[in-house]
Amino acid sequence: VAFTTDLHGRWSKDWIAWEDLERFWGRILEWLIPPKESLPPHEIRVNPEGNHALLDFYLYEEKSGGVFRYSFRGPGGAGEGVLKRLAPGRYQAELPIATPGNYRIELIEERAGRRTEYPPTGYTLAFDPKEEIPRGRLNLPLLEQLARASGGEINPKPQATTPVKVEVSRAAKAYRTHFIFLGLLLLLIDFIANQLLAGRRH
Repeated sequence: VAFTTDLHGRWSKDWIAWEDLERFWGRILEWLIPPKESLPPHEIRVNPEGNHALLDFYLYEEKSGGVFRYSFRGPGGAGEGVLKRLAPGRYQAELPIATPGNYRIELIEERAGRRTEYPPTGYTLAFDPKEEIPRGRLNLPLLEQLARASGGEINPKPQATTPVKVEVSRAAKAYRTHFIFLGLLLLLIDFIANQLLAGRRH
């Protein structure tokens, strides 16, 4: 539930005056409360066992006459079956899970024509760390094939290169004469400007 305004002010003043506002919020809060647990106390365990996974289901308030069915799906495929009763309150099944990845396991109880679904269980089969170890020998045929296709070469020998001669020439030019001429020109302009201003004043 997302409520993105306040309960006072111009945005909701007309809504606050609604006579069913209290009942409206009561229904929302009632809807948000989690439902009571109607399932009997139970426990689900999934552990790796050789080339498969072992599903153990413990039911602490068992009633006779029930059949427990399982189903799973993941990267290694999907399957379903019936759990075998080993003892009062304990059921077990072997899941043919051998491909690493994440799996979802669902459990359903069938009793007197009724179906009861238990919360799904997740199981992750980890990858074999040995598969991540780099190999000691290189795949030379593949490298040669890639080199031929790209026009390259495996372990090429360094080629003798002729050093490139770079000639650097420097040229210097004096700008002193230019600055002296510019200074004299500015001095002359200043002198003429002062004479003109003095003539206007007289």
